[in-house]
Amino acid sequence: MNLIFMCGYPGTGKLTVAKELQTLTGYKLFHNHLVVDLAASMFDFGSKPFIEFREELWLRSFELGLQNKLEGMIFTFAFEKTVPNDFVDKVTALFDTFATQPKFVELICDPGVLKTRVEKPDRQKYGKFHSYEKLESLIEQGTYYEPELKVKVLKIDNTDKTPEEVTKEIVSHYHL
Repeated sequence: MNLIFMCGYPGTGKLTVAKELQTLTGYKLFHNHLVVDLAASMFDFGSKPFIEFREELWLRSFELGLQNKLEGMIFTFAFEKTVPNDFVDKVTALFDTFATQPKFVELICDPGVLKTRVEKPDRQKYGKFHSYEKLESLIEQGTYYEPELKVKVLKIDNTDKTPEEVTKEIVSHYHL
């Protein structure tokens, strides 16, 4: 199974690009917010049971996709301080057991563009926050961060690129 592990700050266009990539590849879209919302419906965000349940759902979803030979899955993700430091290691170890590796993509954009994107009203339907000031504060506090990953990451600045252009870059780079 091809796992496109798409990460970046909230508002960088992960879901928008993932939908475009899904259309082009036919891969399943695993929007991380669904797991976060499910875990938060049962446990307080950031609590030990929340963190454990959320990670279990992520990893089990990947495992089931691998076991059932899904062609591909696109996972949208933002690194934040409640994610265990070894999460990426666990993901890559799981994929190692199936003799494959996830394909990591990080989306970044100019702060001015990020502000515009975060404040778009369509984010509300997914329960996402839509205040740039809040995002900026969370980044300054270290809640959201860009980790140093031990894996190769295709980093794409999509400030001046359409979702279609970003998708074509991912498809070309990873030969999808």
